[in-house]
Amino acid sequence: MNRVLRRRYGRAEGTDRSVNPTVVEYAVQYLFKGKSPAVAAKATVKKLSGHENFFVGPGVSTIDPKALEAALWDRMAEFSAKGASKYATGKEHYALGGTLQYFKQTPFGVPSKSAVRAKLKALVIEKLGRDPFIADDGT
Repeated sequence: MNRVLRRRYGRAEGTDRSVNPTVVEYAVQYLFKGKSPAVAAKATVKKLSGHENFFVGPGVSTIDPKALEAALWDRMAEFSAKGASKYATGKEHYALGGTLQYFKQTPFGVPSKSAVRAKLKALVIEKLGRDPFIADDGT
């Protein structure tokens, strides 16, 4: 197998597909199962990396778990930023809790994990370049 890959693609190391949209979407499915972004990234790497997989494109795929985890956080921050713009003034902070519940990072009706919520909030502020959560009280 390795010999065939070297002959066909030049080398067996493969192509980095850490931020490929298909790979990120595959990892998001683990988030929907209640896994953390780090666990989702590691599970996706185990499933899709290191061999030829036509699901993500021809050739051997390599996926960096840290880059994939960052892409998952970026995906959640983008979702939260879009949601914040739909809330009335002073209620934008509900987008953070809604995002965490949508991606199953906190059970419904249970307060958000403060570290996860704080990281998501910081990423949204970094992405937008401003703080859209004017009246954030941690809910």
